[in-house]
Amino acid sequence: MPGFSYTDIAKQFAYDFTGCPKDDGSGPCTGKGLIPEPSLVQIEAFFNSLSKGFQPILDAVASGDADALAASVAGDTPEEKRASTLATMAAFREAVAAVCSNKPSLAELTDLPPRIFGLFARYVMEELSVPKGTSATTS
Repeated sequence: MPGFSYTDIAKQFAYDFTGCPKDDGSGPCTGKGLIPEPSLVQIEAFFNSLSKGFQPILDAVASGDADALAASVAGDTPEEKRASTLATMAAFREAVAAVCSNKPSLAELTDLPPRIFGLFARYVMEELSVPKGTSATTS
């Protein structure tokens, strides 16, 4: 039957962290599942939080400019900058968990090493803005 079928066009929004070593070294991560399709309200809240709280840091990371990255982190002393960085990372994990309806959970995201979390967050952002698992072709 010709027409549009989302199951034929959009791939499942899924994650699998099994086997990835936990950031604290206490064993492997276990998170695996499907991310529920986010609502427009969730997507707007997610991108609003990115543009308000994280955009300077994301821009600095993307540029590869170490000085810009250092300047984007609040605080005067190394301890203040570290605390600010950890708070920003925690808030970013919370935003990702929220747009994913806590699938994966905040705890599962916190278990991930920073680089792996960053790759997962990029996957989520790309799927929300320009889904890679889509095809313009319909039957």
